[in-house]
Amino acid sequence: MIPATRFPKDPKGSKWELAEPRADAMFESMRAVGYSLEAAIADLVDNSISAGAENIWVWLYWDGPASSVVCLDDGRGMDEEQVRDAMRLG
Repeated sequence: MIPATRFPKDPKGSKWELAEPRADAMFESMRAVGYSLEAAIADLVDNSISAGAENIWVWLYWDGPASSVVCLDDGRGMDEEQVRDAMRLG
């Protein structure tokens, strides 16, 4: 998470506040527009290949609400600005 002190101030001097989305709500909203978990994983694998990854690992752990998916690769990665842009919706 980016510290709040790194966010720009508005003209009145108050700081921006980070409003992190809830993962469950984000997934439901993306699914509502036709973006499935399978498509999301396929996009991650495609991004890994584009980043020059030679190895891609995908772990799926299904346990009801405690389920998780982990994607890891050995590609070249992103700098801080690229990560910020990648996390922005749209």
